[in-house]
Amino acid sequence: MAYDLRYGDCFKLLDDIPDKSVDLILTDPPYNIAKYSTGNIDLPGRSALNNDLADWDKTEIEPRELLANFKRIIKPKGNSFIFTTYNQIGKWH
Repeated sequence: MAYDLRYGDCFKLLDDIPDKSVDLILTDPPYNIAKYSTGNIDLPGRSALNNDLADWDKTEIEPRELLANFKRIIKPKGNSFIFTTYNQIGKWH
């Protein structure tokens, strides 16, 4: 069995993937937390939870921009798993 694992910006990689050739889409896109973040979270009796923002947290992703390509590349019996946060669940559902 052959595997092809790709790492990178899916907006750039998706167009190169052949139709109905993917068994699994597993993605953890940015959560767009910049507009919700209040910085590090103080927790009693332990170190603060690091909630620093990275550049990818500052740009909002529109799920609809990925949907057509996801549908195009996934095999008929393939699966998609998309990690998200409660703030984004409605957009990704």
